[in-house]
Order: sequence, then C-alpha cells, then structure tokens
Amino acid sequence: MREKFLSALLIFSFFASVLPCAWAQKNNSLANTTNKETIVKIEGVINSATLRLRDGRKAKLIGLIPLEKPARKELPRNEYNIIIEQDDPVITLEQTALDFITDLVEGKEIRFETDNLYRDSDGYILGYVFLKDGTFVNAEILRRGFSDLHLTPQNTKYEKELREAYLEAKKEKRGLQGN
Repeated sequence: MREKFLSALLIFSFFASVLPCAWAQKNNSLANTTNKETIVKIEGVINSATLRLRDGRKAKLIGLIPLEKPARKELPRNEYNIIIEQDDPVITLEQTALDFITDLVEGKEIRFETDNLYRDSDGYILGYVFLKDGTFVNAEILRRGFSDLHLTPQNTKYEKELREAYLEAKKEKRGLQGN
C-alpha cells in the first residue's frame, strides 16, 4: 500500500512540474521559455499595476507606475441606515483603469515572467504578465493610458514593447497621456 502511494505521489509530482512548462512553451508568443516563467492564477487586482496571486503573494507589473486606488465614496443613507441609490455619471480614470484590469486578468491563469530584478524593496515580486491568448498585459495597460512608463536598468527584457505601447497612448492621447 505504501509503495503504491509513493508511486502515485511521484507521478503526480512529475506531472505537476512538467505541465505548466509545457503550457508555457506551447503558448509562448513573445519570449523563450526559461526557468523564470510560471503559470499562476490571479486572485485579485490591488491597483493598476499590482496583482494578488492565488497563493497570497503580491506582484507588481514591470514598467508601470500605478494609479492610486479609487477612493471609496461615502454613500448616503436614510434614517434606517439603508443606502440611498444615486446615479453618479462621473467615473474616475482610476476606477476605469481598475475595472479594465480586473476584467482583463482577475480569476484567470496567466504566464508570469520575471526579469533580472525579482523583488522590489517592499518585497513585491516584479514581473511581466501574459494571457493565454498572448496578450502582453503590461503593454496593454500602457497602451490604454492607465499608467505612466517607468523602466529600470535591471528589468529591460520588454523595454521596446513597453515604450511602443506608451508612445501609442501618448500619440492617441489616451488616459493619463491625454493631457
């Protein structure tokens, strides 16, 4: 019985380590597969450049300066403490960015790729995010104008793609680059 259990555990461990690499190789359109890539599921979006991974770690997207998280509005309440519904036609850029990024990645499995600098001074993991369809999330956020560009000498693997996305937003006057 113990030998069967150990055999099953060994087989499971093998497939658990091989399948994510096989998926990354098959679906990798922008980079060669390296030991710096992993497949992870996004649990939530903290702000326009920070994600919470399913395992609880927080990851910052390389090349982006995050927008502030939208401020919570104090909702009007009646004498019974029930929220009074009001239509507010104003949606801030911060809220639009957060909604876009949440729709793009939340609950999805993504390919997370690190560069030379793995963590920042706050302990966040730094990386590039790719959807299964090949969408480069860091560049897409810049292309929509939901972040300013911030490159560091240690992490320049996709510098060209990030610059091009930022310049496109600037040319088209999208989001932050609309001024």
